Amino acid sequence: MARGKKSETISVGWWMWAMFIMAIPCLGQIAILIWAFSGDNESRKNHFRALIYWFLIILTLYLLLGLLGARLSIQQFINERMSAE
Repeated sequence: MARGKKSETISVGWWMWAMFIMAIPCLGQIAILIWAFSGDNESRKNHFRALIYWFLIILTLYLLLGLLGARLSIQQFINERMSAE
């Protein structure tokens, strides 16, 4: 930790409240964005930024696998049509 910076500890109660809010659809996603980019506590902001990064990584993998599956499905469809003619 850098000298001169004050580290504020976040209580268990706050984390329980945050988890409750994050479990509510739509409100949770909005809260994560707000907590990731506002406030003075760097540890809390980094935690929520990491959540956003993990979401983006998993979304990217999901889309890539979906595109790969779609490509294989389209290729199979084309091969079936070509062999039927």
